[in-house]
Amino acid sequence: SNPKNIFVTGLSMGGAFTLYTAIKYPEVRAIAPIAAPVFLTQKLLWLLPIVKRFITYFNAGHEIYIADKQMWNDPIILENMKRYDKLVVPCVDSLMFFLRQLKQQLHLINQPILICHGKKDRYVTPKNAPYIYEHVNSKEKKLLLLENSDHCVTLDYDKEVLFDQITNFF
Repeated sequence: SNPKNIFVTGLSMGGAFTLYTAIKYPEVRAIAPIAAPVFLTQKLLWLLPIVKRFITYFNAGHEIYIADKQMWNDPIILENMKRYDKLVVPCVDSLMFFLRQLKQQLHLINQPILICHGKKDRYVTPKNAPYIYEHVNSKEKKLLLLENSDHCVTLDYDKEVLFDQITNFF
């Protein structure tokens, strides 16, 4: 049997996978990528082809990409941030390759799409959102820029707005 009501959403790299899922599976009814990258602007990424020959990982620090500073003291968030303290260079290289392919295939997305992004995102530039909007082929497309949120929109000031908008869209 073929399921008829598949809706997909995801945050950050999960947002990029959301876009990819829509391309690969046209039967998906609608998508809502959140803070999805199709390009990254971190200054040192141009060094990746050289660096990957010499190092396996580098320390990413402990920056929390949430504008709501009250969340910074949440023990669950602090525990989860430990999982992001190192970046594995071959994985970053694979991600960059994936994003280049994804960016070239955005025109294959035809499903209704709600593109969500925090305006204060310091990790994945908010410029990705209008870029995705302009390059998908969807007849029904909406851009939701969340005024008060950083990268982790699902934990930030605008999370209730985000959840309501995605629920209503789906």
